[in-house]
Amino acid sequence: MSELTKKPVLSELSQVHRFRDNQMSGFNEGFNALELGSQFHSDSVQSRSSSMSPTTVEFENECRSLPPYILLYLCHRTFGTKIQLYLVRPPDLISLLPLPPTLLLRSVRVIRENPLSGEDCDREAGPVVHTTVRQLSREDAPARFHPHRQNWVTMRLWICFMAVSSIITVAKAQGRVVCYFASWSLTRTGDSQYRIEDIDPYLCTHVIYAFANLASDGTIQVSDPSTDSSTGLGIYGYNRLNRLKQQNPNLKTLIAVGGGSAGSAIFSQVFNNAALRAAFVAFADTLVALRNSFNPLGLILTVACPSPSYYIRVSYDITRIAQNVDFINLMTYDFHNGYQSTTGLNAPLYVRQTDPDKELNVYAGVENWLNNGAPAEKIVLGMGFYGTAFILTDPSNNGVGAPASGAGGSGGTLMYNQICQSQMVDDGWNINWDDEADVPFANRGTLWVGYDDPDSIAEKAQYALDKGLGGAMVWSIDMDDFSGNCGDKNVLLQKIKGIIG
Repeated sequence: MSELTKKPVLSELSQVHRFRDNQMSGFNEGFNALELGSQFHSDSVQSRSSSMSPTTVEFENECRSLPPYILLYLCHRTFGTKIQLYLVRPPDLISLLPLPPTLLLRSVRVIRENPLSGEDCDREAGPVVHTTVRQLSREDAPARFHPHRQNWVTMRLWICFMAVSSIITVAKAQGRVVCYFASWSLTRTGDSQYRIEDIDPYLCTHVIYAFANLASDGTIQVSDPSTDSSTGLGIYGYNRLNRLKQQNPNLKTLIAVGGGSAGSAIFSQVFNNAALRAAFVAFADTLVALRNSFNPLGLILTVACPSPSYYIRVSYDITRIAQNVDFINLMTYDFHNGYQSTTGLNAPLYVRQTDPDKELNVYAGVENWLNNGAPAEKIVLGMGFYGTAFILTDPSNNGVGAPASGAGGSGGTLMYNQICQSQMVDDGWNINWDDEADVPFANRGTLWVGYDDPDSIAEKAQYALDKGLGGAMVWSIDMDDFSGNCGDKNVLLQKIKGIIG
């Protein structure tokens, strides 16, 4: 690369950064189109690019009438996995010629007037999918980067999911409505199938696509090609999600890395290896260079974490987490599961006097994080749009804590839309309200479920507002009554938005 880097023009250009071409392996469509080039990762376009002869004529043809800035990729013929990225002005391009014979032009990307929304941009542009436990930006202040400050958070990452977005909008801390979208909902059939186009972009302030995977080499990869890649049910799912911002430009889209099934081993392997850790975060350095020229530009970094103190003690440095993320999605649900021997509420707001574990409720969870140094405005209260289902041993003994013989529903879970529809059309439901916990539970014969309904969701949203928390998070929007079969469409999300938003 020395022949090129000696050219005087490069001293006037943005800082050069290198990254591996497989950093974005598996992603073929834009996640907040920064025009960072799925062409390079697409076999068909890569073949076309590799055959190009980067001459002055081709540069002139490519760059005629371009907007103020473009992104230029150069690839070494011998070391094809190493890429040089330049942020340049069109007049500077000709100054780069002739290119040394060892270099290939991979692609020229146009940065148009609105490069983040994808409007008027190259539709083949690739994703900005990246995650790191670093301070990348803040929502409540002009975003700042600290490229030399690592700030690795001491925690067990298997239980703390990460999400990033490639667009920053200055916003107030309160008022967040963070919506997880479970990509596998695309594989459901009948009325339960949920498409990206079913998302109402005005009910959520943030939509998080779940999940991408962290590979053993430190790169981010698609979790399920059938829903996340360029073919199958979720064809170009990431880009489809981002197109929601054409309807609501204030919507922020993110992608979550990890998930409950990811396990901790892969995170430990990557974060304990300096080289792999560098590969994991290398893309952020590229965004630093872009940020310097396209201000304000940055990333949102969030984590999703459980609330009981026994997880906090062994897993989290809450002060450092709070310093280095924009907000914390607190998973104040899943306090019981259908495989336990007695029935239990999925997400009680307050403790029940007979509860053997006094921490398994929303109030205690929030207090745990506040008392350990998390600012209230950074805590986003999690709410589950589903219920925990059991099979009762005796249908006549159907209260909270009743003996159970196994999990009900599908793996111990019933979506809210399933619960409300069954209660409408099926006879024999016995619906109760727990005055201590401020949530409902119900049974129909031996099937028992502890869940949230519009009333309990409203109670939690009001609690978050009164407590000065940073908003509400839902897992997940595809479990709401999104078709309106029980009444209003997205009734649970509407309740949250009406109070929080």
